Amino acid sequence: MHNANRIMRRDMDATTGTAAPNNEGSFTIQTNVQGMVDVFLPNMVLGKLPVMRMNNLRGNLSFPQAQTLPSAGWNTENGTATEKTPKLAKVNLSPKRLAAYIQISNQLQIQSEENIQAYCNRFLIQAQAIEYEKAALKGGGSNEPSGILSSTSNYTRIFAGDAANNAVNAQGSRLVWADWVKLVTSTKGVNAPDGQAYLTSPAMLGRAQVTPRQSAGVEGNFILRDYNSGINGFPAYGTTNLPDTFVKGSSSALSAVIFGDYSNLLLASWGGMEVGIDPYTNMKEGMTNLVLGAYLDCGILNPAAFSAIIDAQSY
Repeated sequence: MHNANRIMRRDMDATTGTAAPNNEGSFTIQTNVQGMVDVFLPNMVLGKLPVMRMNNLRGNLSFPQAQTLPSAGWNTENGTATEKTPKLAKVNLSPKRLAAYIQISNQLQIQSEENIQAYCNRFLIQAQAIEYEKAALKGGGSNEPSGILSSTSNYTRIFAGDAANNAVNAQGSRLVWADWVKLVTSTKGVNAPDGQAYLTSPAMLGRAQVTPRQSAGVEGNFILRDYNSGINGFPAYGTTNLPDTFVKGSSSALSAVIFGDYSNLLLASWGGMEVGIDPYTNMKEGMTNLVLGAYLDCGILNPAAFSAIIDAQSY
């Protein structure tokens, strides 16, 4: 006989239902939290180059800087010599504070399968390295050190497009082979030491891989043949620490390329880097603070050692 009052139930399974009694099976399944899947970090490029470093400093730094080439004048046997007085300036460095903190719940530290304090420690250490390299390459923002491309640096500026009147590219321009060559010859033209590498963004290296060296001719003769092959006999490193956000005219997505002698870039630190653990300030809220503190600066000992383009279209 058909039982009209029979309650229909499905078999127990692993899928969580919306309400009992159809989801009892899912209650028996444990969730296993595995190791942290971290973000991808920028390619750190300055560690590959002969950058000058001074650590554990106490006082401020000052470097006298010669501004003129040595010169003398030819004269007659008894003529009065022409005075040739050297012009001097100076490069000053002083501590700039790089700081951040992370608040961690004490309960989270007790219950988390991950060593959450160790992860946050690494997070702050990585943040220090990334922000310092960004400042050394560009910098010049509020409270930041002044890097190679800051508005106060006197590096040799080259405009994208490589023509005598290339500054007329009001919105920037895509680079041609002659631009990459000119970056090298510009430092050579002011007697700078041999440069070591091109630094740019990954987007610019991608553009160089699809840009021929000549306007017409051999197919496949691109500025950069393979991503890691180098350009013009020099390594070419791409890093997102060089942004694609330079502005010219109405363009606000322009890229930079730097070439030069990176031993003229000085990275200075006072007292090293510290990640302190503060369990007291927010104890009543059950929180622990991890605090990053670093006192850093960077300086360009001789800006003529660098040439750069900051209005390159990578799109």
